[in-house]
Amino acid sequence: TDANAALSPEMKSTGEVLGIGNDMQEALFKGLVSAGYKVEKATHGGVLISVNHRDQPEVVGIARRLDEMGFKLYATGGTAAVIESLGIPVTHVHKLHHGQPHAVDLIARNEIDIIVNTPNDKKGAKDDSVIRKAAIRSRIFYVTTMAAAKATIAGIRAERNPVKEPLRSLQEFHASIK
Repeated sequence: TDANAALSPEMKSTGEVLGIGNDMQEALFKGLVSAGYKVEKATHGGVLISVNHRDQPEVVGIARRLDEMGFKLYATGGTAAVIESLGIPVTHVHKLHHGQPHAVDLIARNEIDIIVNTPNDKKGAKDDSVIRKAAIRSRIFYVTTMAAAKATIAGIRAERNPVKEPLRSLQEFHASIK
């Protein structure tokens, strides 16, 4: 559990579960659940958001969608200020070693179900590593890119509004793909 949980390009292409759906979002959601993440319970839970300066313009749309879906938002420093500036409710969370509550406190209290944390240069690497390790120990879904955050939100939306189709075998599913 003390290994660095940051994904390298080789690790990002490795998988152990299969999620099949009518679209990418549904398949992603099913894959996450199959991998043991608690995203199926995270339909109204807490989301911790801490993104680097380059990703802050994109975080607004993500925060807005999460808020509309009923999630409670937590964010650190600059990320919280950007989200709050647009009238989206957010609870400020301290960075590690800058006071409490901080991310690991919230994880320990089971207040966080999803983490969106885009790595910052080496300056924040130690904090990011501690948060990742706490998330892994608590089986909290953790994304490190804005694309993954958007796909996760789309997957949760797809799960909330499922398309009702008959159960099909893998062979039937593949035969239907054109």
